[in-house]
Amino acid sequence: MTFSPSMTFINLPVKDLEKSMNFFKQIGFSFNPQFTDENAASMVINDNTFSMLLTEAHFQNFTDKEIVNATKQTECLVSFAVESREQVDAIIKKAIDAGGSYASEHVIMAICIRSVSRILMGIFGKYSTWINQGMHNSNKRE
Repeated sequence: MTFSPSMTFINLPVKDLEKSMNFFKQIGFSFNPQFTDENAASMVINDNTFSMLLTEAHFQNFTDKEIVNATKQTECLVSFAVESREQVDAIIKKAIDAGGSYASEHVIMAICIRSVSRILMGIFGKYSTWINQGMHNSNKRE
């Protein structure tokens, strides 16, 4: 039997919950207030996918392992597929305007940005050759 969850929750530790929420709101994400408090925020990605932004103290309740220093190590890379190059550019502009920074750049519709929470987020076009080329880094943006 194939495992096919009906919902996905991506749990991410953040240093400053309010600042992280504001960053993602500026990009265009919304939050479910029913599952948001001073320790966690439920960011809606789509009807079945959510990212739980957890304060580092609250995240630590779920693991015995140390939380990485995301300014020096990669914690996780979350990627979203979008429909066009124009949509990629619009999201990147919003992210940069909200305080994010470029983490790396890839050929065709793929850009990695670093959010204010130090979460790496890749945005790429749905049919990007970046995927087909095995994610080779050309260090330039077309």
